[in-house]
Amino acid sequence: MDEDLEFCARLLKAGNSVAYQSHAVVYHSHNYNLKQLFKRYFDIGVFFKQAEETLTGIKVYGEGKRYIVQLTKDLIKQKNFFWIPRLFLESGAKFLAYQLGLKHEKIPKQIVQSFSGQPYFWEIHQGGKNG
Repeated sequence: MDEDLEFCARLLKAGNSVAYQSHAVVYHSHNYNLKQLFKRYFDIGVFFKQAEETLTGIKVYGEGKRYIVQLTKDLIKQKNFFWIPRLFLESGAKFLAYQLGLKHEKIPKQIVQSFSGQPYFWEIHQGGKNG
């Protein structure tokens, strides 16, 4: 997962450019429950830790906080107050899972496998404490 991000980082490091095309139409949607969301963001944290050398010098952080602030403002403006607690609950789960993923090497492998949405990956990968 996140192979597109790593590919872009490699392109940038090689002196190439990556462009944002605001008119491109992309349909990409997930309807994750909280557990699935946690697992996804844990795996994203693992990816960022494992690709840390490739991503060095590439700005990939900071959008999450801006996203939450803007979405909260939009929900208030639209008077959709019902969704605000869910936004904060999901954002908290994402943040916690991501941080744990970054530190996966210090977590026992059995727990890492239970946090991951890709448990088969850990069957062949020697990540996590005691792994």
